[in-house]
Amino acid sequence: MEFCTYCGARLDAGVSFCPNCGAKVERSESFAKSEPIDSAFTSAGGGYSAPSRDYTESKGVAILSFLIPLAGLIMWLMWKDEKPGKATSALKGLFAVLCWNIPIAGIILYFVWKEEKPDFAKIGLIWGILGFVLGIVFGFIYGIAIVMLELAGYESYAAIAGMLI
Repeated sequence: MEFCTYCGARLDAGVSFCPNCGAKVERSESFAKSEPIDSAFTSAGGGYSAPSRDYTESKGVAILSFLIPLAGLIMWLMWKDEKPGKATSALKGLFAVLCWNIPIAGIILYFVWKEEKPDFAKIGLIWGILGFVLGIVFGFIYGIAIVMLELAGYESYAAIAGMLI
């Protein structure tokens, strides 16, 4: 069994992309290992040890990255090498907020990435559909509010609210 050289996840035979992080699987004789990349270096002996990498993902990082996209981008840039799991979480949060704000992007990317990057494709589809549905619901509520303002005799407020659309 092989392991992803980016995130350390176990890979099934014959896969082209890591099911955990979506990275392209590099196959060569020197990289085909029977154990994760960090333990392969340290078990070889000779005093050399690989730099420690943290492959665990974090839901907190993904949520923070969704709420504050700039922070997510900074975390991804800082952690992409030494903490690839948390960097992937930050990237997932950024992708979710993109698909929330531009729902059609998430739905299109689902069909583009469903084979190569299934984790990101699923996030894109879920947040894209959620963005569409909530956009319709909020638009409907906003329209009702304008009509209610007009019916209540607040035409000037309704006009101002209508200009915001």
